[in-house]
Amino acid sequence: MRCPENVTIGADTDIGGTTWIDAWVTVHIGSRCYYVVEIGVFGGGSLPMWRTYFGERSRIYGVFANPPVAFMRGPGIEIVIGDQSSPAFWEAFRALLLFPWVM
Repeated sequence: MRCPENVTIGADTDIGGTTWIDAWVTVHIGSRCYYVVEIGVFGGGSLPMWRTYFGERSRIYGVFANPPVAFMRGPGIEIVIGDQSSPAFWEAFRALLLFPWVM
């Protein structure tokens, strides 16, 4: 999954918010495309939070061994089911991604 085309924010862009931190987050986080991998999502409730925090251009991947969390899939949110202790799972997962590392 690739990020959408780059977005340029100029001086005339309305970035909203009422505080400097709102403006900073909008310019420095919300305008970029991030890939986020959360390992062990349990109920999946934090995935939409990451999507909101990193912006609509972000791609969030939740990794868990329990198939019932698959319902958390949505725009920009993917759930990957697998054995987190398996090196073979991580090799397959890494091949699925368009970025080279997970931290």
